[in-house]
Amino acid sequence: MILLIAACAHDPATPPEASTIPEVAPVPAVIPEVAPAPGIPEVAPAPGIPEVTPVQPVVGDVEDAFRDVPAEVSRLYRITLSPDRSGFTADPAAQRETRKATRSAGFSTETTARGGKRVTLDGGPITAARWTRSSLLDLVSDEAERRAARAAGFTMDAPTDVLELVTEDGGTTRFAFGGDAGRLGLLGVCSDVTLVPFVGGKPQMAVRKPVVYLYPEVPTDVVVRVEPDGPLTAVYPALQDGAWSVRAHPDGRLVQGDRTHRYLFWESEAPAFDLDPADAHLVAREHAVGFLETLCDRNGLEDTVCGDLVTYWLPELQAHPYTLVAFPGEAYTRWAPLTVEPRPDAVVRLYFVLQGLEEPVRVGSPPLPSADPSGFTVVEWGGSSLPPQASGRSRP
Repeated sequence: MILLIAACAHDPATPPEASTIPEVAPVPAVIPEVAPAPGIPEVAPAPGIPEVTPVQPVVGDVEDAFRDVPAEVSRLYRITLSPDRSGFTADPAAQRETRKATRSAGFSTETTARGGKRVTLDGGPITAARWTRSSLLDLVSDEAERRAARAAGFTMDAPTDVLELVTEDGGTTRFAFGGDAGRLGLLGVCSDVTLVPFVGGKPQMAVRKPVVYLYPEVPTDVVVRVEPDGPLTAVYPALQDGAWSVRAHPDGRLVQGDRTHRYLFWESEAPAFDLDPADAHLVAREHAVGFLETLCDRNGLEDTVCGDLVTYWLPELQAHPYTLVAFPGEAYTRWAPLTVEPRPDAVVRLYFVLQGLEEPVRVGSPPLPSADPSGFTVVEWGGSSLPPQASGRSRP
């Protein structure tokens, strides 16, 4: 807990007029020095009580503090001051999470698109900031909180970089940043000690361009709801009460208000699905078009839908000599349930994970997903890309 002590200076009272103050003559007596009484030892300071060091006020240029981030912190985090100075954003280099906004004593946090944290301080705009080096044992006194911080990857004993922020209301909040690349997070100290982890165990990946097409047999008012286990980072057209409400036509036109759309678009972030070569396909650059067109044909996709899919993903499959392609199937549909009312006769959801390769690898080449839709049909396609691999095991 941080104790803020404010000392207020008061104006001295106006002295009365000099004429009303009688002159006081000095006392001529000499006060003798009093010697210690015999037999009474001098009292020494109690052992184990350290000398109290006055808390130094935080004085530092705000822009300088956020520009000159210590190397040990900038190695794992990208820290930027918010435009209105009400807080800051700490983003990781490569890992993300799907937690929702949280509130702590003295500040609140919200997950960013990169999986970091946007921190907003309760006390108003930041007026002063600086970096210090100190042991977290000096900031966290409760033993249970110390154990929790150690379990979250924070080093408690050694000096670490701490960002100290003063807000407009005079309050001070201190932030430490976890140094374990596998367990990024913040430790905030205000009136309470708060741990804010970035990751839940697995790296995150963007779920790109899932688009939903509707083909009813007759013009129908349709409500579509997608509920991924992660934040919806983009949607179009706009949701109404968490769902799309459109007038769908047999030719695929979707009417919402005064606009007509060909599909419903959404994006999110998901824990990285495993890409096991034994369950994947290996697509050479020169075979990318044929692979995607075959996928369309086996699932009954119309030419316009197939054209959308091919033109979006073809550059990805041609960016490297080879690409691993896997279809998570049920893992994806469990992660992002799709509800359509009225209930369709057929639902085709094609989601794949890609990873570029410079060399071929041994793969299992399982059967491609296939469907023969009829009646009121819903079609969705989308995917994710994992970081490319520089090399692999040669495929026989």
